[in-house]
Amino acid sequence: MNEPSLTTSLSPTTTPAEEHLASSAIVDWRTPVVRSLARQLGDGTQLQVAERCFLWVRDRVRHSFDGLGGA
Repeated sequence: MNEPSLTTSLSPTTTPAEEHLASSAIVDWRTPVVRSLARQLGDGTQLQVAERCFLWVRDRVRHSFDGLGGA
C-alpha cells in the first residue's frame, strides 16, 4: 500500500520554500474553504494580515498544551 509520505525530498527543480508551501494530503490549500479563509485573512497591510492570522490560530486551533494548566 502506498501511503502519502509526510516527508519529501527536495527535487533539483524546487526551492525549500516551494516544498514547504506545497499542498499535501494533510494540508490542502487548494480546497474552497481554505482558499476562502486565506482571502479573508490576507486582505490588508502585512501587519494587519499577521495580526489577523495570529488571532485566528490563537482562537481556533487547539494546541498540545491547551488545558493543561501551564503558563
